[in-house]
Amino acid sequence: MQEVVYLSDSLSWMDENEIHYLVKGLSIVDGDIKKSLGKDAFIYIEEIDFNECDFQPEGLSCAMAGWVREYLGLSLKEVNVEFDKQSRRYRFSINGVDL
Repeated sequence: MQEVVYLSDSLSWMDENEIHYLVKGLSIVDGDIKKSLGKDAFIYIEEIDFNECDFQPEGLSCAMAGWVREYLGLSLKEVNVEFDKQSRRYRFSINGVDL
């Protein structure tokens, strides 16, 4: 089985790095999608809403994984977000794996 991801033209602002993290988030829940649906999935992302002041591409992984699990009615995996004062960036991890 293979999931297919399509982005709306309204997401043409996304660069390669941002798309990488978006797809990475979906790959984290790949097994959950297959198990819940029992078939291939077509995922069309029409819009992404976020606060531009606090945006980091890594957060897209957490957002996508969380959205899929919520949509499928599954419990969320362990997501940690910490602010690293030294680098002045957020650090994201899912199930102990840094993004």
